Amino acid sequence: MTTDEKLDLILSKMDCMSTDIQSMKADINSMKADIISMKADIDSMKADIVSMKADIDSMKADIVSMKADIQLLKKKVADIELHLENTTDWNIKLLAESHTDLIDKLNQAIPYANKNLIYEVKVSYLIGEVENLKREVEKLKNRIA
Repeated sequence: MTTDEKLDLILSKMDCMSTDIQSMKADINSMKADIISMKADIDSMKADIVSMKADIDSMKADIVSMKADIQLLKKKVADIELHLENTTDWNIKLLAESHTDLIDKLNQAIPYANKNLIYEVKVSYLIGEVENLKREVEKLKNRIA
């Protein structure tokens, strides 16, 4: 193999290498574009994650506030139950006992009230009889006189 042949061989290999390098450059440029796109996606994801983190922090604060409100409500309900049990129930019991006593007293008074009614009727009858007797006595006095 002569020097010219060797040079031609080297040149042809260099041409192949040049073509391969051009192909690699195109691939690298394509990869660069893909990496830039991926970087934009990652930046967008980072922004979304930051936003989600802020939302989660806000939700945590809301949950803490809700827990405090629930504890307050539990205490108020317990206080109401205690009041109902100790005060209201006791007062209702007292009223019921007083009502029972009043009913007993009324039941005891009813026979006397009935007797009073009978006595009123008798007295009214007797008053009428006395009036009749007075009139007859007057008539008799008038006849005698």
